[in-house]
Amino acid sequence: MSGLVWERSPSQLADAIEKYAEDILILAHTAAEEIAKSMQEYAQSTAPWNDITGDARAGLLTTVIITSDSITIVLYHTVYYGLFLEVSNGGKYRVILPTVVTFAALYFAMMKAAMSA
Repeated sequence: MSGLVWERSPSQLADAIEKYAEDILILAHTAAEEIAKSMQEYAQSTAPWNDITGDARAGLLTTVIITSDSITIVLYHTVYYGLFLEVSNGGKYRVILPTVVTFAALYFAMMKAAMSA
């Protein structure tokens, strides 16, 4: 009588899958923190306006928000006129969207490489 012979039990496989998922979440969080730091540095160094006080440039910050089903990187202004820098003058002084576009592909490439390893 032939039967199915498990090299690993189903519970071992389930544990391995759960560990893989946990490892991917840790990796995603670590990558998000690294990208957020790089985004902040990039935005501060490439903001296209001329500084008067330096407050707008210094006030470009990032944070990483983790929920049960998502990881979000937020790049934001802390000065009240940051919105005007982003949208006035046809976006001539915007820095947030170009930074997000630049780094989004890098984040996904990092995740793809990590999941392929």
